[in-house]
Amino acid sequence: MAKFPLLNVVGSFESCIQAQEKLTHKDVQVAINKFGGGVYACSATIELISYEKFIIPKGVTLQTDTINHKNLLVWGYFKPEIISMSAVYRSTQYEDGYELFGTTNDMEFTDQQIIARIKYYYHVEGVDYFARTSETSIKVYGLTQTDKKPQPPYLVMLDSTASKSVSKLIWQDNQHDSRGYWVYRNSDGEWQKISDFIYAVDLKDGLGEFVDTANHFNNHLVQYAITTESLSNVESDFV
Repeated sequence: MAKFPLLNVVGSFESCIQAQEKLTHKDVQVAINKFGGGVYACSATIELISYEKFIIPKGVTLQTDTINHKNLLVWGYFKPEIISMSAVYRSTQYEDGYELFGTTNDMEFTDQQIIARIKYYYHVEGVDYFARTSETSIKVYGLTQTDKKPQPPYLVMLDSTASKSVSKLIWQDNQHDSRGYWVYRNSDGEWQKISDFIYAVDLKDGLGEFVDTANHFNNHLVQYAITTESLSNVESDFV
């Protein structure tokens, strides 16, 4: 009786059937005998994960801390043991303007250089021990609030060159978290708001101005005050 040659099986027919067909790498599994002859063959498609995917930061989240005035970023990696460091980039725009803000050997980073009511965007890049840099992570953003009163403009004065029939006020404000200003007047013992909201972005070279055209205060003492409103919509005391 003829004997069949001994078979050395590489893979299995069942594994070929169970393999997914929609992924990226074709794997051919064949049973062979000791002479190299094939008994049957099947093919399947399995996924290969490129090395670069192991160093892309995953699960990036951001926690805002209004009380302590900071943003905390946390992330992870598929293979944290091959990561040398992480680079954190920040911008105040979603699409562009990102600059390297800091690096860390941990999988978290705290930004304490923030201004309330300004939206900060971040993304993270991983760097492995061969100095290879990953693609950027997803982008996250943080926005904090504050109930702390801002300072009023530190310099307020009347323009002596203005017409006698009007009062022209000039002020200066170098705060970075000012949303805008209100002008108040006191001519009869009571302070009244007399201006529309004046946006800080409309100041020229950091100088604001307002002209009071009311001219019925001859021989009356008139007082003016200017307040600052922060980006968190908190108004300062009078200057």
